[in-house]
Amino acid sequence: MRSVNIPTKIQISKSSEELVTDLKVFFQENQDKSFLFQYSNFGKKYFESLIKPLLVNIKFKESHCSKGVVEEKDSDWIFSIGGGRTLDIGKLTAVKSESQLVCLPTLIAHDGICSPVAVVDGVSQGAIVPTALFVDFSIIKQCPIEQIYAGVGDLVANLSAIEDWQLAKKIKGEKIDDFAIILSRRAARSIINKLEMNMLKEKQAPTDFLTSYSFLHVYIESLVLSGISMSIAGNSRPCSGSEHLISHAIDEIYGANKKALHGIQVMIATLYIEKLMGFDLLIRKELNAKESELQKILSHYGMPTKFSDININEEELKEIIQKAPSTRKGRFTLLDELKV
Repeated sequence: MRSVNIPTKIQISKSSEELVTDLKVFFQENQDKSFLFQYSNFGKKYFESLIKPLLVNIKFKESHCSKGVVEEKDSDWIFSIGGGRTLDIGKLTAVKSESQLVCLPTLIAHDGICSPVAVVDGVSQGAIVPTALFVDFSIIKQCPIEQIYAGVGDLVANLSAIEDWQLAKKIKGEKIDDFAIILSRRAARSIINKLEMNMLKEKQAPTDFLTSYSFLHVYIESLVLSGISMSIAGNSRPCSGSEHLISHAIDEIYGANKKALHGIQVMIATLYIEKLMGFDLLIRKELNAKESELQKILSHYGMPTKFSDININEEELKEIIQKAPSTRKGRFTLLDELKV
């Protein structure tokens, strides 16, 4: 029987006031514990204004994420407040300190919020998932819309990653985890279904919908599910395949985030893989139309869907595709089978 760590508390609050109420309960439950608060610049302001006043009877220390990963074995909890890099530093600090982890993201643009992986300074390392996750909707909705696009992209990439994993089983005999696949696919389909439903009913304008509580609640839950699927699998296979290798190649050639955010790159790469396969990942039929069903939905919301949208031309794309398989040696994907 395997033991898998997953969050025991996931609280999505509609407002900062509601979050404060939830945190009061959490700190009361852990008033005999000690904390290390790690934060970004914005996270520090958030900590000072909303969280620090709640710590009257709590023993705590503070550390800015610019100090990097630290060891703090006197702390029972590492409480990380900030964006993706800050949360990843918190994950590694928790591992090094043998402590439990709380995450309070100030933006969410990928499924790393609950994944067992941390990426700091371009190096990916095994880490732990948070025991508790608190999300303030009023902060997340203020993120640049490109961050939301990126989070959606990281989710839809699960569909091509699953195809890669199943192909690796067929061709290479690689072991797969069916439950991890179920969670990964459910995470992707939940957000796609939410987008499609609003598109068909024309309930809200695209930008209004993408920043609504109704959408972002499903968005956050889907990203959590995606991260947990990797914990169950014991690796990133359920959520990372050929589309991620393509994104890694773009970063290696041009520098991280020089072309686009990671999630946007993998979204475009997923649609590119669909065309290479000639297979519509969403309706699971042969791709006959110029646009797949997935591309139609994403395009409706103004999301980038072609490499030209992020200033990558045909010649550059050839170099990227040739380089992609080498960015993670030993990971068999559709790129190996199609010999592109």
